[in-house]
Amino acid sequence: MDCLPKIRKILIGPTVPACHAGPPAKCAWSGRHLPRSEARHGPSMWAVPGTARHAFLGRPNGPTHIYTTGLHTGVSHALLHKWDDSCSDDQWLSDYTKIIYIALLHFYDEISNDVTKEGRSYRISCAKDMFKEYVRAYHVEAEWFNQSYVPSFEEYLSNAIISAACYAITSTTFLGMGEMAGINMFEWLQSRPKLVKDVYTIGRLKDDIITHEFEQKRGHVASAVECYMKQYGISKQETVEKLKVMMEDRWKDVNEECLKPTAIPLQFLLQVVNVARLAEVWYKDGDPLTFPEYLKGYITQLFIDPIPI
Repeated sequence: MDCLPKIRKILIGPTVPACHAGPPAKCAWSGRHLPRSEARHGPSMWAVPGTARHAFLGRPNGPTHIYTTGLHTGVSHALLHKWDDSCSDDQWLSDYTKIIYIALLHFYDEISNDVTKEGRSYRISCAKDMFKEYVRAYHVEAEWFNQSYVPSFEEYLSNAIISAACYAITSTTFLGMGEMAGINMFEWLQSRPKLVKDVYTIGRLKDDIITHEFEQKRGHVASAVECYMKQYGISKQETVEKLKVMMEDRWKDVNEECLKPTAIPLQFLLQVVNVARLAEVWYKDGDPLTFPEYLKGYITQLFIDPIPI
């Protein structure tokens, strides 16, 4: 059984027929009314506070409170030490973090029921382990931030690609790929392949170059830019140029990995490569996680004024 419909239902809610979807939706940007072939009821994931969204989608460019309040401590303590609903009344969890925690449990439990019936429980075990690793990487960043510690560039990057949800996102993506995702796919991922590291290095560096100034103003762990500047004693402009060269080199490596013979099907490699492609577009003009107006043009082109085919 393909888990993708299950994942879609958990994340964005059920669909209802167009006849029950209500009047056409009015776009806040264009003022035009858009037809509703389907409407999704229930709370949108994008209506949930940013940190909750990124529990599913990746590393947030979080404000200071992500390191100084109980949000990360509570959810990560529950995930790392229990991973069950016995934590719902735990003193570590505030009311709104309980929502995040329970949503995460349900997300993985629903998929676990399906893959276990199919005799592929190793999938969910791998995905959970990699999500826990993701949470541990956040703990490291929290400690660095609270201790005002600026790590070496290498130390920072080795942790940052994990806190970028490197393996957590990839393993969860594989959960929705049906019977194609056999045990060899997860064993490949657990081997920490160079392709995955290169892709998430591109994403992390692209993110840090665009967002580091605003993040540092509001209080944030040192980014790749600050770590590289301190380690090599060079200016911000020089550092950014060095990181751009590094990203170009990683892209060359990614292309080489995809072109050479491999036992891993291309569709799985592309699932990984698409993360770097997204980062190139996502952070082209600014930080859309903090300032979503940067995505206005893309959304308009895709959904309001699409190119006729």
